Amino acid sequence: MNQDEMLAQRYGRSSKAKVRDRRLAIGIAATSLVSFLIWAVAVTAIGADRVTAEVQSFYVLDDKQTEVTVLIDRFFFWGWSMVSRGLRLPR
Repeated sequence: MNQDEMLAQRYGRSSKAKVRDRRLAIGIAATSLVSFLIWAVAVTAIGADRVTAEVQSFYVLDDKQTEVTVLIDRFFFWGWSMVSRGLRLPR
């Protein structure tokens, strides 16, 4: 009788239990990896931000300056406008 068999007999741990534990750990790791990949693809595809910009108006102040009003909207996948700003940009 070798040492592994003696320890298995004394403490009730066999090579079958080791194989079972290893298979369980591999199954949990594989399930976690697949779940993460599905979640990552879903978040990327569905939750991608969409930014739109529209020039509302512009005024020529002088030869070197123009005032431009731009409406910038960021939409998320549920369609709510989260950010809207008017910007003043120098020419």
